[in-house]
Parts: sequence; structure tokens; C-alpha cells
Amino acid sequence: MATIQIDSDSQVIGAAESAAIEKKPKLGESCDHCGQPAALCCSGCVESPTLGGISPPRTFYCSPKCQRAAWDIHKKICSTLSARKRVYRAGNMIQKIFYAYRERAFEKMFTKIEVEGDTMYMYEGEYGEDQYLVPFPHDLFSSEEDKWAAFTFHACSDAVAFMCHLLKMFLKGLYVVIDEVEMMKLLKTPRETCVVDQNRIIHDRNEYRHEVFRVVLKTGEMYALDFSGAQYGYHDPVLPWDTYVQSRLGGDPRRIKAFHSFGNMYALNEKIAQTPGLFGTTMKVNLALSKATTSACEHFAGAKKKRSLGDCLKLPQATFLSERDELIDHITKELRTWHAPDYRKEVMSCGTDFQQVLLDMHLKG
Repeated sequence: MATIQIDSDSQVIGAAESAAIEKKPKLGESCDHCGQPAALCCSGCVESPTLGGISPPRTFYCSPKCQRAAWDIHKKICSTLSARKRVYRAGNMIQKIFYAYRERAFEKMFTKIEVEGDTMYMYEGEYGEDQYLVPFPHDLFSSEEDKWAAFTFHACSDAVAFMCHLLKMFLKGLYVVIDEVEMMKLLKTPRETCVVDQNRIIHDRNEYRHEVFRVVLKTGEMYALDFSGAQYGYHDPVLPWDTYVQSRLGGDPRRIKAFHSFGNMYALNEKIAQTPGLFGTTMKVNLALSKATTSACEHFAGAKKKRSLGDCLKLPQATFLSERDELIDHITKELRTWHAPDYRKEVMSCGTDFQQVLLDMHLKG
């Protein structure tokens, strides 16, 4: 459907097509500028997420002329709601991309899954002597939520390290700063995910930290982006920062251990990749896969759709959902056919107890 561009974030239906709609305006809707019956909704801020149980207002106009005339007044709230909508859309897309990424980069050899109440136990088997990637055992899991928990177990650092470039591209022009936040284990979680090692020792998330992004927008709003919350039973990747601290850290800011600059975890993994042995090799594989993931996303948006990743977030809701699903399918297929570099000789020449190094790496994350 043709559109008239008011600015980069706000559009209304073209006048030629709106005429027919204006004859049958929605009951109760009036033009925000002149008060006449109106059927055209500002697409820049429509479909913005509901926060705190309060739905954002939908702004209607009777014509593009009235929208232009009201723009100076509407611009501030429209920009805020539009940015909010795009952050939530970006978080949703990147979380799904991260799951596809983790499926291909999976490195844990599980042989049995047991779910007891709100706790999932994943039993670890023996690893091959040169095995640093493992096919994901889809048949062991009874639900998508269980798979997501397995993808993200001990993978919060991976989410921050290897999704940072995508996050930056999706949110280009929207943010002032993005921090990488290191915190203690989340509190009062809906579920627990544990690994049972070969010695039948149970390892859960109580032993380890958690990491997320904090995004400060130009509009002043601040959000937590958590792509690995499924291991705790959390599946919403975006929350207002204060809500995240209150609901997942018990409102205690002392549970936040450190704020790191954006790209810190990726740079750390680049250094680890230079070390000999299995841990360094695994980082090399993840770095290569991260670049392949980013390239596949850019190719889909640029070569196939002729737009940037950020522009994908501005599409009308139905178009966005269709394109989001198409992108996820594209990434999943690309990653499933991706061939990891062969580092087996390098791993075997490290001269260490391979099995012990591998177990330590998987359990300590």
C-alpha cells in the first residue's frame, strides 16, 4: 500500500487510497488535529509495546495534510514510541537469531533429559577426543521452551559477545550508549536448568554470573536486553531497565557486579581465541560463526530486501512479522549448512587432558 513519508519514523496511508477508507471511519476515532472523524493511524507509533499495563495512545488523522500540520506537536511522543517499538522488535529478532546460532554452535554432549517440576536436568555424556561442536539432540527435548533453556544454559556470555554486532546494526541511530552488564544469578526464577556431569555432580546457575545488555535510548528510555533468559524460564528478551532490576534482581542494585563497555566480551573472546588448546579453539569457532551470522543477516536485508536491518524494524506490523520469520528461516538454513574450520590437529597437540579440559569448559562456561 502506498505511503506518504512524514519523517523517517512516521507514515500515513496515501491520499488516493485513504479516500475510500475515510468514508467509513472507525467509530469513536477523531482526527488528532481537526477533530473530524478519522481512519488513518500514525504508523510510526502504532503497535508500540504496552508498558506497566498502560497501552500507548493511538493517534489518528483524517488526512496526510492534518498529520503534517500536527507533526510539531506529535513528534516527541511519536519518536519515543517508535524507538520503543523498534527496540522490542530488535530484541525479539536477535533472541531468535541467537537460538539459531546456539543450535549450530552447540558444544554440550547430553544423553538424557529429565524434567522434575520446575527443574530440568541435562545429563552429560562422554566427548570425542577432537570434538568441539556437537549436533543438538532435538529428540531428547519435549518442548521448544526446554530447547531454548538448553541453548542458553551457561551461554549468557555468548549472547553478549556474539550478538553485539547485530544489536549495534539493528539499533543504529536509536541509542546513546549500550553497556554490557555483569550480575549475580537472577532471583525467583520460573525454572531452573541444571547439568549432571559424568560423576553425577549437579551444576546449576547458582554457581555463575549472568550477563545482559543495557541500552540507553536517545529518547531517555533505558532497557535491559537479555537473550539468554530462557535458562531461567524467562522468554521476554526486552524489559525496561528498572523493571528488570526489580523483577529479576529483587530490586537490589548490589547484585549488579559491573558495567562493561560495549564490545568488551567480544574483545575478550578474541584474546582467548589466541590461546592454545580446546578453549581457544572453541572461541575461534564461535567468532567465525558469529561473523557468518552477521553476514547472513546483512545479506538478507541488503541484497534480498534492499534495506538496512534497522529499516526492517520500521515496517508495518504484518509485513514486519512476515519478514522477521523469513529472516529467521534464512539464518537457520545458512547456519545449518555452515562448515566449522577444522582445528582438530591444533586441539590434539595441546598436550593436556582433553576430557578434563572439555568438562571444565562446559561446566564453568
